[in-house]
Amino acid sequence: MPTGLFRQVLYRSDNKTNKIPDFITIAVLCATAAAMVVVNLPFFKSLSVKPAYFLRPELYFYGLLVLWIADFVCSLNAKLKKYCAPLNFLLVLVLGYLISEMVYRYSPPMLPAYFFQLAGAKGGAHLSAFFMHRVLQIFPLVLMVSLILIYGGRFPGYLRFGDLSVKTDILNRSNPQSWSAVLLRFGIYLFSVLGILTILSRKTASTGGIDTALILPILLYALWNCFVEETIFRGVLLPVFGETFGDTYGNLVQAVLFGIIHISPVSIATSVLRMVIFTFLGWFFGKAVKQTGGIGTSWVMHVLIIIAIELRIMIASL
Repeated sequence: MPTGLFRQVLYRSDNKTNKIPDFITIAVLCATAAAMVVVNLPFFKSLSVKPAYFLRPELYFYGLLVLWIADFVCSLNAKLKKYCAPLNFLLVLVLGYLISEMVYRYSPPMLPAYFFQLAGAKGGAHLSAFFMHRVLQIFPLVLMVSLILIYGGRFPGYLRFGDLSVKTDILNRSNPQSWSAVLLRFGIYLFSVLGILTILSRKTASTGGIDTALILPILLYALWNCFVEETIFRGVLLPVFGETFGDTYGNLVQAVLFGIIHISPVSIATSVLRMVIFTFLGWFFGKAVKQTGGIGTSWVMHVLIIIAIELRIMIASL
């Protein structure tokens, strides 16, 4: 009798939601409510004099508040309860970045001195910036992966490399090719464009060339940053949104969110352009993940893009 009552309280839901454990939503709501209280405590506000890691504290607060209210309302309505899962993950994502913000403002991480010897003075500075602004993403990453594990197999598992031998018609409907071939062509086209732009700029002829000390920071930045974003957006949010909104719209929703986080504060035109480009890339990466069954293909393509962008920036600054 007590066991049956316990199960009814913790796992109460209707059949349409596939028995989503209510205690997960309750735990997420409590954790984020506590975070909103912390954001408004005097000791946290005193840290606001330091530069922001990602966002100002009040923006975290308003973001958590809006998501919290939406999640709470959905948890009370049987017809809306299916939206609790994606809202739970979005709350945990914002909470993870809030923790990163708190750690950064309280005690910014510093690099050991020998890293500067490995990469040189200029490369060490870039590596230090990478470490401070990217490694702290470990908090949202761990929280997101932990939450999907707590749900216990409810969503498709994309947190693996995937099968690159799977054929796709995404580039040519009449002649499907394996994703490994698509990946190879993607890399060749990308760096061919980079080479053409470099030749047209004609700047390398009058300079000493690219500083090789920057290769290590760029590689580390690309590998880690792309791993985090692919794990969060394609490894976690893609299956969650897919289960709630269907495969097509689920992929589109995660792609739009991926585009939104890449908005540039420089200008409206730049923001719109970046959002369109990264939304398309997010959609394309999502297709790769769904077809190969893992984030490996999208991660490699993402890494290649970041390396190409960083190399282009370096070449343009010569």
